[in-house]
Amino acid sequence: AVCCSSGAWLEALEMYEKYKTEITPNFVTINTLIIALLTKGKQVELAANVYQEAVNSSQINHWKLQDDNKEVMDLHYFSTSMAQIAVYSVLNSLLSIHPRW
Repeated sequence: AVCCSSGAWLEALEMYEKYKTEITPNFVTINTLIIALLTKGKQVELAANVYQEAVNSSQINHWKLQDDNKEVMDLHYFSTSMAQIAVYSVLNSLLSIHPRW
């Protein structure tokens, strides 16, 4: 968090990559890193990669099942930066499936 708040996004990313195999990052860690990557470093692709990795490993889930069994995006507990990356990731996924959209 100190690296992120001071604008040292590269150092924060390096620490994250170094320790993620030893200590499972939680929601707060991933959120803080994404905030740093987007607000301090303007690193959209890196933030998207961190986010997608967290989704793929089930550390983050932006889908919620409604009563009618339809899934909707639920970003209520996400920071603005993480919500932006979540939408970005979902749109990119849709575009890779349907490239003519």
